[in-house]
Amino acid sequence: MPSPTTINLPRSYTAKFPPRCVVCRAHSPDSTVSVWTWSIGWWTWVLLWWGMPVRVKAPACYRCAWRLQFSRFAGVVISGLLIWIMFQFCFEPIKARVPRGLLKYAMLIPGLIAVLPYIVFQTFFPPPFETTAMSDSIDYAFRDEDDAIDFAMINSDAAWVKVEGTPI
Repeated sequence: MPSPTTINLPRSYTAKFPPRCVVCRAHSPDSTVSVWTWSIGWWTWVLLWWGMPVRVKAPACYRCAWRLQFSRFAGVVISGLLIWIMFQFCFEPIKARVPRGLLKYAMLIPGLIAVLPYIVFQTFFPPPFETTAMSDSIDYAFRDEDDAIDFAMINSDAAWVKVEGTPI
């Protein structure tokens, strides 16, 4: 099972990428891909609210950029559809048994069950490149370990660089 290699950099640092496509690894790609994500933290699960959006521009071939964007969009649509279907079946029975103040949190359980197949798929078939933003840092996950190490070395002038949580 392939496991992505994660590089952690400060959020205030503008990351530099090796001159190759983050998807197919072709040298000197002709465009870039913008990967958007939202900040997450302790408040995400407690308040069910995400933080400010973050955009990362990475080098990618024109076709690879579209393929990466489509796969991310398809994942959101499929997850949303699965959650909507699950809520159609579960909302009324849960609403009848759970106090109103806890209803929002009680609905998390069927929502998580609904997206479990997508989570399992992403675990066994990770995307070639992915980002996760926290309040003070950004994780850059690469399916290819060599790309991750090259990325870490190029960004060694940042205040800190962590590979799989270990500072280098």
